[in-house]
Amino acid sequence: MRATCVVNAGVLKTLLKGLNILVSESRWRFSESGLQIRAVDPANVSMVIANIEPHVFDAYQINEKEVIIGVDIDRLFDFVKSFRKDDLVDITILDSKINIKARSIEYSLSLIDPSAIRREPKIPEIELPAKIVMTVENFKQALNAANKFSDYVILETSDSGLKLQADGDIDKITAYFRDSEVIEFNGAKAKSMFGIDYLMQFFSVPDKNSVVTLRLGDNYPLHLTFEIQDGFTLEYFQAPRIEVE
Repeated sequence: MRATCVVNAGVLKTLLKGLNILVSESRWRFSESGLQIRAVDPANVSMVIANIEPHVFDAYQINEKEVIIGVDIDRLFDFVKSFRKDDLVDITILDSKINIKARSIEYSLSLIDPSAIRREPKIPEIELPAKIVMTVENFKQALNAANKFSDYVILETSDSGLKLQADGDIDKITAYFRDSEVIEFNGAKAKSMFGIDYLMQFFSVPDKNSVVTLRLGDNYPLHLTFEIQDGFTLEYFQAPRIEVE
């Protein structure tokens, strides 16, 4: 088993952070289509899907149709954190090791047997009628305000846009994202409640200028797609907290 690639450290750090908020280990699939990763958190509340296409890498080569490895996310992320964002990282996968090199620093990490890692989840096949595309910064600002006094948010769409609402013991916050203020909105109606802790973690991963696509239904999971850059996306599914009227 062998695969080699070169990637910007900023891409690798974002990938590892995006995974590490939910899981400590995962299977990585290298193929002609690039790198694909799917994992679900231990509480079965959220799922992460990462896709990095070959053109995102500065170099990308595998000697098999598909190379599947098991990676200790915690240990690898701790090491990669020390790299500068613009460093080029050489990655070599050979037998039971993954070797990482940036500048004069080299690191060799033992891989995990993929069969010992929890099976990859199936991507939910659900119809989520409402679609909103907006900047991460706009949504994150409202989320940060809600997080000060509530542990949940209600997301609701109407023909006029998206509403975020959070209720505390004596406080309440409502943020409106009008149709004219977002990048795209299809006008569909939906309403669901979600735990704010997960959302705060998801929105901590991308740059504030990144674009996020939200898909919503009535008391259905939330589907978030962050376009980190062309060819690199992070997706999250989050289960609703409770049913809301």
